[in-house]
Amino acid sequence: EVNMDIDDGAAMEGDRSAGKRKSMATAFAKILGKKSKAAVPILAERRVLENTKAAAESKALRKKVLSNRKQRLEMREKGHVTDVRPGQSESQDRLEKTLVRTATKGVVKLFNAVYQAQKQSLRAGGNRLLANQAKSNLLDQLQGAAKNVSQI
Repeated sequence: EVNMDIDDGAAMEGDRSAGKRKSMATAFAKILGKKSKAAVPILAERRVLENTKAAAESKALRKKVLSNRKQRLEMREKGHVTDVRPGQSESQDRLEKTLVRTATKGVVKLFNAVYQAQKQSLRAGGNRLLANQAKSNLLDQLQGAAKNVSQI
Protein backbone atom coordinates (compact mmCIF):
# COMPACT_ATOMS: atom_id res chain seq x y z
CA GLU A 1 0.00 0.00 0.00
CA VAL A 2 1.35 3.40 -0.97
CA ASN A 3 1.22 6.20 1.57
CA MET A 4 0.18 9.41 -0.18
CA ASP A 5 -0.48 11.67 2.80
CA ILE A 6 1.56 14.85 2.33
CA ASP A 7 0.88 16.20 5.81
CA ASP A 8 2.38 13.13 7.53
CA GLY A 9 5.57 13.58 5.55
CA ALA A 10 5.83 17.24 6.47
CA ALA A 11 5.32 16.50 10.14
CA MET A 12 7.96 13.77 10.11
CA GLU A 13 10.57 15.75 8.17
CA GLY A 14 9.97 19.11 9.83
CA ASP A 15 9.69 21.35 6.74
CA ARG A 16 7.31 21.92 3.83
CA SER A 17 9.57 20.64 1.05
CA ALA A 18 9.89 17.28 2.82
CA GLY A 19 6.20 16.62 2.26
CA LYS A 20 6.53 17.49 -1.41
CA ARG A 21 9.49 15.14 -1.75
CA LYS A 22 7.57 12.35 -0.08
CA SER A 23 4.55 12.85 -2.32
CA MET A 24 6.82 12.87 -5.36
CA ALA A 25 8.30 9.55 -4.21
CA THR A 26 4.88 8.03 -3.77
CA ALA A 27 3.82 9.25 -7.21
CA PHE A 28 6.86 7.57 -8.73
CA ALA A 29 6.07 4.46 -6.72
CA LYS A 30 2.58 4.32 -8.22
CA ILE A 31 3.94 4.78 -11.73
CA LEU A 32 6.57 2.07 -11.27
CA GLY A 33 4.18 -0.23 -9.44
CA LYS A 34 6.43 -0.48 -6.40
CA LYS A 35 5.70 0.12 -2.78
CA SER A 36 7.35 3.21 -1.38
CA LYS A 37 9.42 2.99 1.78
CA ALA A 38 8.79 5.81 4.21
CA ALA A 39 12.46 6.42 5.07
CA VAL A 40 14.06 6.24 1.62
CA PRO A 41 12.67 7.76 -1.59
CA ILE A 42 12.54 5.55 -4.69
CA LEU A 43 15.38 7.25 -6.50
CA ALA A 44 17.54 6.91 -3.39
CA GLU A 45 16.60 3.21 -3.17
CA ARG A 46 18.14 2.66 -6.60
CA ARG A 47 21.29 4.48 -5.53
CA VAL A 48 21.54 2.27 -2.45
CA LEU A 49 21.14 -0.85 -4.60
CA GLU A 50 23.83 0.38 -7.00
CA ASN A 51 26.16 1.07 -4.10
CA THR A 52 25.66 -2.42 -2.69
CA LYS A 53 26.24 -3.97 -6.13
CA ALA A 54 29.39 -1.90 -6.60
CA ALA A 55 30.60 -2.88 -3.15
CA ALA A 56 30.03 -6.56 -3.89
CA GLU A 57 31.83 -6.27 -7.24
CA SER A 58 34.78 -4.46 -5.66
CA LYS A 59 34.94 -7.08 -2.92
CA ALA A 60 35.03 -9.88 -5.50
CA LEU A 61 37.69 -8.04 -7.48
CA ARG A 62 39.75 -7.53 -4.31
CA LYS A 63 39.51 -11.26 -3.55
CA LYS A 64 40.63 -12.11 -7.08
CA VAL A 65 43.59 -9.74 -6.90
CA LEU A 66 44.65 -11.15 -3.52
CA SER A 67 44.46 -14.72 -4.80
CA ASN A 68 46.49 -13.73 -7.89
CA ARG A 69 49.05 -12.08 -5.62
CA LYS A 70 49.32 -15.25 -3.53
CA GLN A 71 49.79 -17.34 -6.69
CA ARG A 72 52.51 -14.99 -7.95
CA LEU A 73 54.34 -15.17 -4.62
CA GLU A 74 54.12 -18.97 -4.64
CA MET A 75 55.47 -19.10 -8.21
CA ARG A 76 58.26 -16.69 -7.32
CA GLU A 77 59.31 -18.78 -4.33
CA LYS A 78 58.95 -22.09 -6.18
CA GLY A 79 62.34 -21.99 -7.89
CA HIS A 80 64.23 -20.32 -5.05
CA VAL A 81 66.70 -22.16 -2.90
CA THR A 82 66.74 -21.20 0.73
CA ASP A 83 69.99 -20.28 2.45
CA VAL A 84 71.77 -23.06 4.26
CA ARG A 85 72.41 -22.15 7.86
CA PRO A 86 75.73 -23.23 9.25
CA GLY A 87 75.74 -25.72 12.09
CA GLN A 88 72.72 -27.77 11.04
CA SER A 89 74.76 -30.70 9.71
CA GLU A 90 78.48 -31.29 9.31
CA SER A 91 78.22 -32.79 5.82
CA GLN A 92 76.27 -29.77 4.59
CA ASP A 93 78.85 -27.43 6.16
CA ARG A 94 81.71 -29.23 4.40
CA LEU A 95 79.87 -29.11 1.08
CA GLU A 96 79.20 -25.38 1.47
CA LYS A 97 82.87 -24.68 2.24
CA THR A 98 84.04 -26.58 -0.85
CA LEU A 99 81.49 -24.79 -3.02
CA VAL A 100 82.60 -21.38 -1.71
CA ARG A 101 86.28 -22.24 -2.31
CA THR A 102 85.53 -23.44 -5.85
CA ALA A 103 83.55 -20.30 -6.66
CA THR A 104 86.30 -18.07 -5.25
CA LYS A 105 88.97 -19.85 -7.30
CA GLY A 106 86.85 -19.50 -10.44
CA VAL A 107 86.33 -15.78 -9.93
CA VAL A 108 90.06 -15.25 -9.32
CA LYS A 109 90.89 -17.16 -12.52
CA LEU A 110 88.36 -15.09 -14.46
CA PHE A 111 89.76 -11.78 -13.23
CA ASN A 112 93.33 -12.89 -13.95
CA ALA A 113 92.40 -13.93 -17.50
CA VAL A 114 90.67 -10.59 -18.13
CA TYR A 115 93.69 -8.73 -16.72
CA GLN A 116 96.09 -10.65 -18.97
CA ALA A 117 93.89 -9.99 -22.01
CA GLN A 118 93.82 -6.27 -21.21
CA LYS A 119 97.61 -6.21 -20.88
CA GLN A 120 98.00 -8.00 -24.24
CA SER A 121 95.61 -5.60 -25.97
CA LEU A 122 97.55 -2.61 -24.54
CA ARG A 123 100.82 -4.09 -25.84
CA ALA A 124 99.21 -4.59 -29.24
CA GLY A 125 98.44 -0.89 -29.48
CA GLY A 126 96.99 -0.23 -32.93
CA ASN A 127 97.85 -3.67 -34.32
CA ARG A 128 94.54 -5.42 -34.95
CA LEU A 129 96.13 -8.81 -35.46
CA LEU A 130 97.64 -8.85 -31.95
CA ALA A 131 94.42 -7.42 -30.44
CA ASN A 132 92.35 -10.19 -32.07
CA GLN A 133 94.87 -12.76 -30.84
CA ALA A 134 94.54 -11.42 -27.26
CA LYS A 135 90.77 -11.63 -27.54
CA SER A 136 90.85 -15.20 -28.88
CA ASN A 137 93.27 -16.19 -26.08
CA LEU A 138 90.83 -14.85 -23.50
CA LEU A 139 87.89 -16.70 -25.07
CA ASP A 140 89.92 -19.92 -25.26
CA GLN A 141 90.82 -19.63 -21.58
CA LEU A 142 87.18 -19.06 -20.62
CA GLN A 143 85.96 -21.95 -22.78
CA GLY A 144 88.67 -24.23 -21.37
CA ALA A 145 87.62 -23.29 -17.84
CA ALA A 146 84.00 -24.01 -18.74
CA LYS A 147 84.97 -27.45 -20.09
CA ASN A 148 86.89 -28.19 -16.90
CA VAL A 149 83.90 -27.21 -14.78
CA SER A 150 81.52 -29.37 -16.81
CA GLN A 151 83.79 -32.39 -16.27
CA ILE A 152 83.57 -32.04 -12.49
